[in-house]
Amino acid sequence: MTKETPRKTTRQKANESARICAVHSSVSRDLVPHLHYRKRHPVNTAGGFSPRDKALVVLCSELALLALTHSLLHFDKVTAAELDLDPDAGKSTVELIQARGYVVETHKSRQIDGYILSMHRLPTSYRESQADANNNDKADRNKPAIFVQHEMVASSFAWVCDSRNHSLAYVLADAGYDVWLGKNRGNTYSSSHVKYTTKDTAFWDFHEKTWAV
Repeated sequence: MTKETPRKTTRQKANESARICAVHSSVSRDLVPHLHYRKRHPVNTAGGFSPRDKALVVLCSELALLALTHSLLHFDKVTAAELDLDPDAGKSTVELIQARGYVVETHKSRQIDGYILSMHRLPTSYRESQADANNNDKADRNKPAIFVQHEMVASSFAWVCDSRNHSLAYVLADAGYDVWLGKNRGNTYSSSHVKYTTKDTAFWDFHEKTWAV
């Protein structure tokens, strides 16, 4: 049976940290004179490291080790609340819209130049989505449609990444619009072509003016 190693108390950790600091301080005091000499007498290191240069390397290593040791001694004090992780981190545009409580659809549109662009649609408001997420035919009937296009080098994620009352897509959906989010050629959600892949140079041979067509 393996004997469990007892956990160190805060005082024991503090004492251990103090001993490490004392060792590093002693080493640093021995090397400081060499550093001052190094400033007054530059050494050409083309032929290799001089003793003074080696001393500098050792000092830097000692300081890095001291910082790492201090971090490890206090690692168990970090809590999940202090890390403040975002529960939406890593989610796609569709997953993020769904997490906000909205119905979302993905539509594909083939362009005359062969690119297949993706569009995300929010047909219902938050209240309508929550009332009946599986039957929104009546909810989106006769709604005015609005098309929102993202800026250069971005995606529709820009319109849905914030809270419901701060993201344009949600605000428009709650205002009674049938919201369509467009995509530019070559971004995360529009990287398909009838002939080319993103590894082909020809795939990227398009002009910015096509984004407005």
